[in-house]
Amino acid sequence: MNKGLRIAIAFVLLIGILVLARGQMAWAGGVPASVSDAQVSFPQSGATPVPTPVGGDSLSAKLSEIAGPVEVRDSQDVSFTKATPGYELELLGQTQTQTGGKVRLDFSTGTLVRLGPNTLFTLQAAQDKAQGLGVRLQMTLGKLWVILKGGSLQVETPSGVAAVQGSYLSVWYDPVTGQLRITCLEGHCSLENEGGFVEITGGQTATTHGPNDPPKVGVMTDQDYQDWLGNSPESAGLVRSASTVQVPSTVLPLIAVTGSYSLGGICTFRVYELAQDVTLNADLLPYESLGNRPDTIDGYLAGVCRGVYNQGSKGVIDELGSDSKVEICFAPGPDATGTIYVYNPWQPAVGPSSGETWTALPTKPDGGLLCAPAQQTGKYFLASLKP
Repeated sequence: MNKGLRIAIAFVLLIGILVLARGQMAWAGGVPASVSDAQVSFPQSGATPVPTPVGGDSLSAKLSEIAGPVEVRDSQDVSFTKATPGYELELLGQTQTQTGGKVRLDFSTGTLVRLGPNTLFTLQAAQDKAQGLGVRLQMTLGKLWVILKGGSLQVETPSGVAAVQGSYLSVWYDPVTGQLRITCLEGHCSLENEGGFVEITGGQTATTHGPNDPPKVGVMTDQDYQDWLGNSPESAGLVRSASTVQVPSTVLPLIAVTGSYSLGGICTFRVYELAQDVTLNADLLPYESLGNRPDTIDGYLAGVCRGVYNQGSKGVIDELGSDSKVEICFAPGPDATGTIYVYNPWQPAVGPSSGETWTALPTKPDGGLLCAPAQQTGKYFLASLKP
């Protein structure tokens, strides 16, 4: 092979190598030769991109006020176990109530959620939103009540997503019919699915019958308000101011075991311990049963809830011993504060004009409620004090 031919072959080989190298460089960073070659995905019209989950490890909810059959589990990979007060529900954990079961959940964000009977939900990863941390609950069936304390909360169901930014929302979902119904006792709530989006405010409802059925707006009924009263003591102040519902006279069955007992939606007796032979009778009375109001009290905010303790053959006792512990809680209403009192004598339906005692109790806030020890037989009520 002569020298000229060798030079020509080498030149051709060099050109081929340079062309190949340039092509490899063009794809080395994963950049296509043209934008039209790339497969780019965009959300479909009407779809909402899911925000990036944040704070999932720190978001939790503590269980309390357990009544009836309530179960929990850390994930769907394990079996349900009986719930106990103080249990911490964490990310992807589930809480389930059976017939007659109820429970309160206090979230680490400050939000309070109450579950009614036959309800199941899963705690999903939180979302970082403009108004703060967004709590997400995936609800399979049942009914719950939300008292929002900052941020936002949404309840996801197969028929739609209910959300609240402030501050009282109830959600009911029936997986058999697909019906999803929400009530907004106060604040701003919404319901969204493939059929549409509606925003409602205090005193309104929204209902859909499936994922493609446009939500319809309605007005809360007296039954809706009664439902709030019977299941969320925190709502009592709002219900009194927002509806014509008359709080019914209520007498609780004899209380002999620990638990949380709501009295007409006005107050709640939390029984932590009761001596073996001690029982509690509780009923709701009118304000007139308190007799003459002291000058130090400006007005009544909630009440009157009478608690009468009995001990075996002794009958009515004035005060519980150290082996019993009971607390009473009232819902003061929005932005209201007050002091819980116990009044005696407890016997007459209408207080006497003399011989009365009015004892102010150490009152503390607890998740939208005001609570105090209820160790005495007497009539308990929440009052505002004069400056």
